[in-house]
Amino acid sequence: MNKFLKRTITFLISLAILLLIAYQGLIAYTKSFSPEETAFFEEGDLKIEVTYSSPSKKNREIFGSLVPFGKIWRTGANEATVFSTSQDIKVGGKTLPKGDYTIFSIPESDSWEIIFNSATYDWGINYDGTSPHKPEADVLRVKAPVFMSNGVKEQFSIYVDRIEGIVFEWDRTRAVLPFE
Repeated sequence: MNKFLKRTITFLISLAILLLIAYQGLIAYTKSFSPEETAFFEEGDLKIEVTYSSPSKKNREIFGSLVPFGKIWRTGANEATVFSTSQDIKVGGKTLPKGDYTIFSIPESDSWEIIFNSATYDWGINYDGTSPHKPEADVLRVKAPVFMSNGVKEQFSIYVDRIEGIVFEWDRTRAVLPFE
């Protein structure tokens, strides 16, 4: 093999390694602002897990501004929000088969449309800022009523509670989706 070819191959391999390291660093840097969280619920054989990134309010107006009303939202930050259930459940009165789903939502001032989508997505939004959401992969769409709270929730959070349901909270907004 001639010297030029060896140097070119060595350069390209080094460049690929450097880009991979830079990409991993960028992901770690981005996640430091919106840390990954996981909500767990377990009752008998039923196990529900929601993995999402939790952005902070940081004195910003959230719903109707940062998260526009009437537009699809990745329901968190960074990677797509993943919802897993070990059994079929009823969500908002409709059956959601057991499995893994990406959650998208369409916030409005009085309710959110919660979308359980069977496709998997690496990131919650495309590089151009658009949603990667594939409507043909929607398994279930349900409305969650919105309640305004007196206090401000600094970080976006999701939790699952048998009495309240699946709760999405941020700023002064609580969207609550009952399940059984």
